[in-house]
Amino acid sequence: MEGEPDADERRRMLSQLFESTADVLWMFSADWEEVIFINDAYEEVWGRPSGALEAESRDFLEGVHPDDREAVRAAMERISGGEPTEMEFRVNPREGYRRWVWTRGRPVYDDGEIVRVTGVSRDVTERKRYEEELRRQNERLDEFASIVSHDLRSPLSVAQGRVSLAREDCDCDEHLEPIADAVERMASIVDDTLVLARQGRAVDDLEWVDVGPLAEECWRLVGAADAGAGLEVAEPFRLRADPDRLRHALENLLGNAVAHAGEDVSIRVGPLGETGFYVEDDGPGIPAEERDRVFDSGYSTAADGTGLGLAIVERIVEAHGWTIEVTEGTDGGARFEIRGVEVD
Repeated sequence: MEGEPDADERRRMLSQLFESTADVLWMFSADWEEVIFINDAYEEVWGRPSGALEAESRDFLEGVHPDDREAVRAAMERISGGEPTEMEFRVNPREGYRRWVWTRGRPVYDDGEIVRVTGVSRDVTERKRYEEELRRQNERLDEFASIVSHDLRSPLSVAQGRVSLAREDCDCDEHLEPIADAVERMASIVDDTLVLARQGRAVDDLEWVDVGPLAEECWRLVGAADAGAGLEVAEPFRLRADPDRLRHALENLLGNAVAHAGEDVSIRVGPLGETGFYVEDDGPGIPAEERDRVFDSGYSTAADGTGLGLAIVERIVEAHGWTIEVTEGTDGGARFEIRGVEVD
C-alpha cells in the first residue's frame, strides 16, 4: 500500500509509543540475565536509573522493597518456567519504597521454547492508599459501632427496666410516661446510629436482587398498607447490590415517604434505564432549598423522627459507589434518584 511506513519507520513509531506511556514496559532474556528492552518510565516508577539495569539485569530487584524481594524472585522463576504471573509489590528506594506496582509478566515462545520474558508494571500507589484509608475507616466504624452497641445500649436497658419497675410500685404514669417515651426515643437514635455506622462500610460482594419482591417485603415492614398507603413497582427489574443493605435503604426511603407524606401516600419504585432506579411519592414534596439538607444526620421535619433515616440511605448508596439525588416527583411529591447502578 502506497505510503505504508517501512520497517525502520514502524520501529521508530513503536519506540515513540512505548516511551509515551507511564507504564513500565520490559523484556528480558528467558534467564533474566539480559535486558532486551525497557522504557524510560522505569526510572520514574522504580526509582533506579535504567543504566544500572542495563549493566546488571537483576539489579531491578534492588528497587523492590526488601520484604517483597523473595516473592518477586519466585514470580520471576514462575514466568521463566512458562507460567504467566501477576502480583503487586512495593518499589522505589528513593521514596522509601512507598510506591506500589501491579506487574504482569509472561513467557515468549519460539519453536516451543521460552526465549524471552516480557511484561508491564503499572503504578497503583493511589489505589493502594485509597484501600488502606478505606481499611482504617472501616476499623474506625467498627470501633464506633462497638461503643454504640455496648456503652450506650447498656445504660438504656437499665433505664428501661427501672421505668417498668417504677410503674409496678407506684401510680405515677403522668411522670413515668414522658420518661419512658424519652428512653424509647434514645433507643431508636442509638439503633439508627449503629446502622449508620455499619452501613458506611464499603460493599465487597454484589449479587442480582429482584427489586419487586424486596420492595414488597420492605413495605410490609413499614406497616403503612393498612392505613391506605399504596406501593407500586413500575416494572420488574433487578439491581446488582448487597441485598441486606439495599433492604435497609428501601425501608428507610419508604418509611420516610410515609412519615412525611402521610399514611395515604402512594409510592412508586422503578428503573432509570440501565444505570439506576427511583423511589417517588405523591406527597407535598421537598422544597428546592431544603433538598441539599435532607441527607444531613439529624435533619428531620417529623416530630418523632431521629433524622438519620436518609443519612443511612446516603451511606448505603455511597458504600456501593452510587450517587443519590432528590428532586420533584411525577405527581409533585419527592423523588429520590439513585444512579451508577447495574440494572437488568
